[in-house]
Amino acid sequence: MGILSRVMGGAESAPKYQCSACREVFEADTEANSVLTCPVCGDRNVNPL
Repeated sequence: MGILSRVMGGAESAPKYQCSACREVFEADTEANSVLTCPVCGDRNVNPL
């Protein structure tokens, strides 16, 4: 059921990450396979939640 709900979308469709520098929590789509950067401070040291 988890895969089906992921395909259908919803409130928790995007994975959440937290910036190590400013502690901002944000959602990011990783399907583009690009380097994640914090939308607030621009730091690249982000951790998945």
